[in-house]
Amino acid sequence: MEEKVNTVIIVTKEKIDAWNVLDSHNPNQMECPHCQNGVVPVVVYKMGFLPPLLTCFMIVTGIFIMFAWLPLLDRRLKTIIHYCPTCNREIRRLTRF
Repeated sequence: MEEKVNTVIIVTKEKIDAWNVLDSHNPNQMECPHCQNGVVPVVVYKMGFLPPLLTCFMIVTGIFIMFAWLPLLDRRLKTIIHYCPTCNREIRRLTRF
């Protein structure tokens, strides 16, 4: 006697993660993992560890000592934090160092 085998197929909705390092300055529409709303995140730049480290390195080594303060102003070297405008919670964080 043959045994019957039941086959179960599970279909899941795959989420597409639109997080791209090059696109982190101009965020796209994404789904907030906390409130599940479709939002365009608010981008905030915070001073991380890299800009002061580069400034100290430039002062100690004497390289471009007049321009050693420039890494402190450059947005590309700062930590980028994306917040949900609906629930005000952090969605993503890109740390530069």
